Amino acid sequence: MLFNSLPFIFLFLPVSVLVYYALIRRRAVLGARVFLVGASLFFYAYWNVYYLPLILISMAVNFSIGSVLSLPPRKLELTLNSYCRLASR
Repeated sequence: MLFNSLPFIFLFLPVSVLVYYALIRRRAVLGARVFLVGASLFFYAYWNVYYLPLILISMAVNFSIGSVLSLPPRKLELTLNSYCRLASR
């Protein structure tokens, strides 16, 4: 599914927006976030399911690096993160 395809524009996007705002109106912020993550994973898996593990690994790595960086900074962690990000380019 592409961003400019008819199923995305007329089905996936409206349903995602409506469900997200319905959850927000019910004050289910965590549920809305979980829904957006699930909808995002469905969107990428719909195109090619073999890329789903790659996206999940990328999400886990980015989450763990973000969690470490939210702590008071230490020189070793900042250096390792910078090295990993520059090495991946």
